[in-house]
Amino acid sequence: MCAETDEEAQARADGSTFFQFALRFDNDKGPVAPGTVSLWDEYQAWKQSPAGQPVAASTPIVQSATVWFRP
Repeated sequence: MCAETDEEAQARADGSTFFQFALRFDNDKGPVAPGTVSLWDEYQAWKQSPAGQPVAASTPIVQSATVWFRP
């Protein structure tokens, strides 16, 4: 993910991995009653777990100043 700062790039990358997590969560746990689960909290916990580490680490994070553009 490319952005002006590393923090912004990480925040943008979270959107992609969160979507992947949400699909996996729904497939594994099935539908849950609205308001009973904080999917964002579940995602944050999963990102810190051994299962989430490879996925979270596989998204390249780059500042736009370090990207090389061809003329």
